[in-house]
Amino acid sequence: MPCVIRSARRNDLPLLARMNQHLIEDEESRNPMSLPQLEARLERWMSEGQEICLFEESGNPIGYCIYGVFPDNYLPQLSIAYIRHFFISRTHRKAGLGREALECLIESRLPAQCRITLDVLATNTGGAQFWAKLGFAPYSMSLLRLKGE
Repeated sequence: MPCVIRSARRNDLPLLARMNQHLIEDEESRNPMSLPQLEARLERWMSEGQEICLFEESGNPIGYCIYGVFPDNYLPQLSIAYIRHFFISRTHRKAGLGREALECLIESRLPAQCRITLDVLATNTGGAQFWAKLGFAPYSMSLLRLKGE
């Protein structure tokens, strides 16, 4: 059965927070937020109008995405779609569902003329490989230095 995408609702926040926690673990992020903190952050993003959607297969949630669409500063005929979070549950990986979910997002939610951008943590080699397989290429690099370390 094909992947279905739907807008997240407030009652999805606990599930989204758990998925977000798994994403943080999988990408080896230094984010220390607890489940209640993650849920509050997701609720804030939702109330601010960020697009949060769930991917479902056979009526069961398999992942989520948070994204925004903005005007392109250099090419006014284009938009920039920024994917803040993209997650497929661990039990649903390696079956083509991530690719299917991304295509579903692109076809059903993003403007026809847009560039899609996202960030991948340097510690997330699996994520970088996934995105490279889907045609994403490095564009810029963020560097981090913590004072006193």
